[in-house]
Amino acid sequence: MCANYRTLWVTLPTNKPAISERPRDPMTMRSTPWVLAGMLRLTDPIRPDATATIQALRDAGVRRVTMLSGDHASVAARIGAALKVDAILAEQSPADKIEAVRAARAQGTTVMVGDGINDAPALAAADVGVAMGARGATASSEAADVVLLVDRLDRLALAMGIARRSRGIAVQSVVVGMGLSLSRWRSRRRDGCRWRPAPCSRRASTSPSS
Repeated sequence: MCANYRTLWVTLPTNKPAISERPRDPMTMRSTPWVLAGMLRLTDPIRPDATATIQALRDAGVRRVTMLSGDHASVAARIGAALKVDAILAEQSPADKIEAVRAARAQGTTVMVGDGINDAPALAAADVGVAMGARGATASSEAADVVLLVDRLDRLALAMGIARRSRGIAVQSVVVGMGLSLSRWRSRRRDGCRWRPAPCSRRASTSPSS
């Protein structure tokens, strides 16, 4: 859900001047045959449906949304503020994400959403792991309980709604079935009949026929 910046430094080889004339690396103070030519800054944009999805999850009853990010704290804080999440954990390694998920599970049912290979252990540790399977890593899809086959985060809220409706229908079927059975038992008892199971078919005789 979050965006991060990546910086690429572009260097070009020199014409191999004398050692005393070669530029020096400021980190090692050693002569280097390369000179800095430029810098490229790349960014991953925030998913356009991230904010609406978080709001839909809150409307569905999700109490707390935490962002786990491997980016620097400044980048994670900016993205977290834009998404209006409840907590931000930056510079998280795969092991740190597992510990964060376990801590969240101690407070209630936890759903983890991820798409990278670094998210796979945390997806397996959550009560419900959801992987973005369209462009995500294969490892995350294999570790997750649910795989979204389209690259749309809003499908998560839709999936939660479908799951809740399916559970409601199943519970209604059980309650109605038990109610009908109880009603039938009471009516038979009122009529003076005792309920008995259906008679089993007689076993075939093993004696040879005459």
